[in-house]
Amino acid sequence: MRGNTRTRRRSFHASAVTQAEVIAPVVVEAAPEPQSQISKTSYKNWPEAVAVVDRCRTHENMMQLYKDWANWYGEDSAVQMCLVLRYESDYRLTVVGKNSNGSFDVGLFQINTGYHCPKVGEARNSDGCIAKLKERDANVQAARQIYEASGWSPWYGRKKWLKLFYVERITR
Repeated sequence: MRGNTRTRRRSFHASAVTQAEVIAPVVVEAAPEPQSQISKTSYKNWPEAVAVVDRCRTHENMMQLYKDWANWYGEDSAVQMCLVLRYESDYRLTVVGKNSNGSFDVGLFQINTGYHCPKVGEARNSDGCIAKLKERDANVQAARQIYEASGWSPWYGRKKWLKLFYVERITR
């Protein structure tokens, strides 16, 4: 008799589990459409930023750099680069700004001669450093080293653009 009781309990328990599964089925939600994943802070929601990035992608000094930067660091970073460089140099290759401490910010990425001349093999604040940083390839080389070490934080332009138009996700 005891054996029958155990059998009954097991079958009662098994049927209770089956009833619970029928009563509360697992609901699987479909993945949201890509467009719905763009947040309020995406650059595509800010017309001024869209204009900046579109100009960057078609600007003669920026077209190839945009493609290269996207290959090196991804599309999001390339868009961020456009926004930062619009503020820093307006995409001009040889612009030089003088700082209050006597150093200069040179070229497309406005590389500071007081800190970053060794990245291009020159002495700090030297004429040779300024001349070299006016060259596109040397300026980009120094910028990549800075970016890989610190992201966009060394560039003042990030305060203007990246806070307002930070790219969380880009979809086409």
